[in-house]
Amino acid sequence: MWWLSRGVVLLGLMAGCGSLASKPSKQGLDRPTVENTASDGSVTASQGGFTARLTWHDGLIASERYLTAKVVFLSGSGSAATEVQDVTFIPTMPSMGHGTAMDEQSIAGAEKGVVTVENVYLIMGGTWDIAVTATVDGKRDTVHFKVEVP
Repeated sequence: MWWLSRGVVLLGLMAGCGSLASKPSKQGLDRPTVENTASDGSVTASQGGFTARLTWHDGLIASERYLTAKVVFLSGSGSAATEVQDVTFIPTMPSMGHGTAMDEQSIAGAEKGVVTVENVYLIMGGTWDIAVTATVDGKRDTVHFKVEVP
């Protein structure tokens, strides 16, 4: 019977943390989503070379569907970025020691300093660190967004 109790614990852990192998539907859900705490639904971060503002297209929800994010870049002086290149968008969950599947994620745009990141998959609720690295007006740097996912 010892093996039965270990199997139940293992199933519970798998259900709680999700699985990188399981993918969400690309269909939206008919349930409410939660926006970031800023009144306009955005989070802003700065680091040396630039400032970036992250906004979620349909709010935040874990695991049940892909998310779309918009990142607006400003130069170090605070003016609109004129050139944005080599953008990466890497979500990790430091408290759990893992990231998420990124094989469906795509980054498009960069016109007028704005990029769209589609198919972002946050596998579970909690605190996520979103590292956005880019070359903005010739300066390469990384900003980190702390995002609370319900």
